[in-house]
Amino acid sequence: MPESARWLLAEGRMAEAEKVIQTVSETNGTFTNFQSENLADILQKIKTKHDGRFGGKERPRFWQLFSRQHLAINTALVSLSMAVNSAIAFGISVNVVTLSGSPFFNYFITSIETLPTGWVGKFLVERLGRRWINASFTLFAGFGFGFAILASVHNIPWLVVTALSITG
Repeated sequence: MPESARWLLAEGRMAEAEKVIQTVSETNGTFTNFQSENLADILQKIKTKHDGRFGGKERPRFWQLFSRQHLAINTALVSLSMAVNSAIAFGISVNVVTLSGSPFFNYFITSIETLPTGWVGKFLVERLGRRWINASFTLFAGFGFGFAILASVHNIPWLVVTALSITG
């Protein structure tokens, strides 16, 4: 996955930023709106404005993520989402033994599902963007865990409970 054009500009890597913007514009079908020479000029103006904004020396700091209300809310939500996803993934990997059925089969299923989900996730993020894919996968995982809890309470076969838990 390429670096952000904004970050590349902030780091002074103009040629790489130009390539990223051209790739994105070709993918979106908007490449005909500007020529390559114009893009270099536009990026140079943005870089100059950025250097003037930060005085050429001062760089954005971590605390600035909380300097505005919408930035603070977004930072808190992303941090919470990452923490919950990490805790759940860790909890499942540690507690695979306590799932119904064979622990060896559960480990096998857990390890096998990682590769296709990574590939599908990468493919979808490149095509549709990160925001909606992350939100939809998080909702899907929540429903999977909810159904797994309901299935375990109502004595549904262990394979269904394990599949729902791992799917979530």
